[in-house]
Amino acid sequence: MFELGSGVHAHSVAFDASGRLWFVGGALERTQVVGRLEPNGSVIEIPIPDSTRSYYSAAITEGADGAMWFTDPWTSALGRVTASGEITMYKLPRGTNPLDLVSGSDGALWFTDPYKDRIGRMTTSGELAQFRLARHSGLSDIARGPDGNVWFTLREKSRIGRLTPTGDRKLFTLRGVEPRSIIADQGGLWFTEGSWAAPKGKNRLGHIDTAGKVTQFRVPGKSGTREIAVGPDGRIWFTAGSAGGAIGWMWPSGELGPRGCLDEHCWLPPSSLAVAPDGVLWFGTDLATCGICGGGSAQSLGMESGWVGHLGLGA
Repeated sequence: MFELGSGVHAHSVAFDASGRLWFVGGALERTQVVGRLEPNGSVIEIPIPDSTRSYYSAAITEGADGAMWFTDPWTSALGRVTASGEITMYKLPRGTNPLDLVSGSDGALWFTDPYKDRIGRMTTSGELAQFRLARHSGLSDIARGPDGNVWFTLREKSRIGRLTPTGDRKLFTLRGVEPRSIIADQGGLWFTEGSWAAPKGKNRLGHIDTAGKVTQFRVPGKSGTREIAVGPDGRIWFTAGSAGGAIGWMWPSGELGPRGCLDEHCWLPPSSLAVAPDGVLWFGTDLATCGICGGGSAQSLGMESGWVGHLGLGA
């Protein structure tokens, strides 16, 4: 486990092409920061320009230009940070609250703006386009699909959407499902069901192929699945919470990992998952306070807020 600066909570973690772990975070006591974990275990934190002392979730991803890009919803901006720590901020129209972020097959950055029911597209040079969705759609997450299109979840509408680089869209209706986080694999996209208290028998992960066929898998726990990541070996890592979940993993066939941990004593699970090139799962704890009993590690791992850490693969 690696402790971040006093009061900093890692909202989101991601790897760059060289295998270094980056994070973006903040807290009520600190301005927003972007940072990375060095090979020697030291943590570098870079204050985000014009950021205020306010807790607000954000996301980070590697762009097509090799820099790391992140959202700053509090100041309505996307940020770009280089390996040397130089930050450039790109202001968005007033009232825009960019949350989740992905680099598209067209080389642009695509982001969600759930409070305005919009998806934004910005090139690495700052050119902006926006795509409006239905009102009160519950826009939750966004991912780059294996077909080169952008896929997104509409939690309140029980739908998953597909958006082409030119703006053409198609929606797939999921009955009785509240899709939340979404991530691609080679055959389609995996998604979590984001109810805080899932009905009995509906604590599940779902998979949608690029033609819209949906398959669902039940997983342990007493509340909806939240975050998700796919490793290079194909295993699907997920979190479940609150009040009844931590970290588990599953093979694409639906077979659950023998050491997946879903601890009923957890208050909140980690807020972000990222798999390293060597297959090791890393996470940002954000506000989580939890005990991970296994999850691929041989011993229990105490988890406190304001840390980033990792789990071994285990058996």
